[in-house]
Amino acid sequence: MSHGHFDRNANSLDLKKVRINNSSSKTSSYEKYKAELHAMFDGKVPMPDRFRVPVDSDETISDSDVKSAAVLKSRALRKISTPCTKGYDLSIEAIKRSSTPDEITRTIDGLIEVGFALPDDEDILSKGLSHRDEEVVMQILLKLEILLTNNSAKSPRLLRSRIENAALMVSSSKVQKLCQTLKNLI
Repeated sequence: MSHGHFDRNANSLDLKKVRINNSSSKTSSYEKYKAELHAMFDGKVPMPDRFRVPVDSDETISDSDVKSAAVLKSRALRKISTPCTKGYDLSIEAIKRSSTPDEITRTIDGLIEVGFALPDDEDILSKGLSHRDEEVVMQILLKLEILLTNNSAKSPRLLRSRIENAALMVSSSKVQKLCQTLKNLI
């Protein structure tokens, strides 16, 4: 073998190194994106301005309103938004990927914080029944009631189980009664 040529084995090792470097840069970009998304939904990083919903000019917000998350959530729940935006799709995808009650609570709160309405999707609403806030659970149950009145359940066993779990986790008798009504609709 001459001095200026590579043998086959050295060449294939060099190719493997290049492939490994390319895949690690893709993974690190994805991991960075994922970390930024988690930070946003965890509340460690503020939501970008393009996802914030401006307050109507006829509404005034006092300092106590700003400090009260419940007031902001209830206002966001009343907002009607267009579900065809990129931010909405990202929020829905984050809810779908959530697996623990804490993750589900954070991702649904993120959706509500930016002003989007809860989706008319049985799977997402069913998953949302493990939310930590009874007010949000009540809104989800009301949406599910509308869906189940008009359609049959896609996954009746799973939905029934999640409704029963929600009834056990809440203290509000209104929520518990609504859970019983929904179980009868399934």
